[in-house]
Amino acid sequence: ENESSGFVVGAFNLIFRTDDGGKSWVPWFDKTENPNGFHFCSIRPSGKDLYLSGEQGMMWKFDPSTSRFKAVQTPYTGTLFGIVGKPGLVLTFGQRGNVYRSLDGGKSWQKVESGVSATIFGSTVTADGRIILVTQAGNVIVSKDDGESFTEVKTETAGVPKFAVTALDNKTLAVASMIGMLTQSVE
Repeated sequence: ENESSGFVVGAFNLIFRTDDGGKSWVPWFDKTENPNGFHFCSIRPSGKDLYLSGEQGMMWKFDPSTSRFKAVQTPYTGTLFGIVGKPGLVLTFGQRGNVYRSLDGGKSWQKVESGVSATIFGSTVTADGRIILVTQAGNVIVSKDDGESFTEVKTETAGVPKFAVTALDNKTLAVASMIGMLTQSVE
């Protein structure tokens, strides 16, 4: 959320919150609608909303009025490794190149053809609004239309597994890969 407040998530419903920059952590296990104890894979904001993604197509959205993460239904049953979005848009992604898009805060979802078949692990949004996704097979795919479609960017490190990505500016990404940190152009 800011320099002082945030969350960390993990396996078996693991979720902790800090309000002192990580000096101490408070368990939030009882603040999730997760009776099966599914693994959480990511926690990310999309606009003003905060989402969790996890196993078996599960997602949760934070409800500030109850201070709880409420389950959100998705049409997918595989693991959702991540979330990316911006005001009015949330995308979730995971195994076998699956990407789903919602324009109504997770009430309904549309499958998006990503053009890749590998598991998608990382995402970012550039300052000019492009959505970038990276895969375990080394793909870098870009959407210029708020996640309606994706195009693969050719890279010098094609085939090198990529796990996380962040935009350094509108033309350059920092990518965590199997061979270390890389920079990647995305013009």
